[in-house]
Amino acid sequence: MRKVSPLTKHWNTLVIIADDLNTWAGCMDGHPDVKTPNIDRLAQRGVLFTNAHCPSPLCGPSRQSLLTDLLPTTTGVYAREVWQTIDRRRMR
Repeated sequence: MRKVSPLTKHWNTLVIIADDLNTWAGCMDGHPDVKTPNIDRLAQRGVLFTNAHCPSPLCGPSRQSLLTDLLPTTTGVYAREVWQTIDRRRMR
């Protein structure tokens, strides 16, 4: 990674999130049948988190938690079906 210039106060950050990206990627000592050259190249040039956690085993509640900074227990979103009936005032 490049160092931050003295004139710059903050790092430039790019967060890439992919659903169902498990340890089959090459940068994670992946599966022999899976080829992930672009992800491997990104991992070499940036920061690779090898011990990550999510607030829910389902993608919808996890995405919502990431975007709102609220847990599924706060929003009431535990599955996709609940999303359509959520009380949006609770999220403000």
